[in-house]
Amino acid sequence: MPSWAKDTAEGAVISVKAHPRSSKCGIDGVVRDALKVRVRSAPVDGKANKELVETVAEAFGIAKSRVEFASGESSKSKRLLLRGLTAADAVARVDNHSYACHPWRIADAHYTPHMRGAK
Repeated sequence: MPSWAKDTAEGAVISVKAHPRSSKCGIDGVVRDALKVRVRSAPVDGKANKELVETVAEAFGIAKSRVEFASGESSKSKRLLLRGLTAADAVARVDNHSYACHPWRIADAHYTPHMRGAK
């Protein structure tokens, strides 16, 4: 079992390294015993944390209400509780994606074609 995922009575606790203000949104592999999660929002007024929860929930296929902060809300290194998942489930869902060559990208609701120079 990787060190970034632990089982608790409530569910899996995962270690996350948040990367706010990224050009892409999604899980981008494992870095130093934590999942690297990119979000577009700046860490202002909790916007990056909100997007982080949405991104993790969508990536693991669970409702946003089942993702909670265990620690690190004001830090780049965070621990998230995924209620109803085991650590083995969390690891399997990450292992089933080939993020080494193609980062795990999740569609961003804020994307519009003009942002990439399209006309």
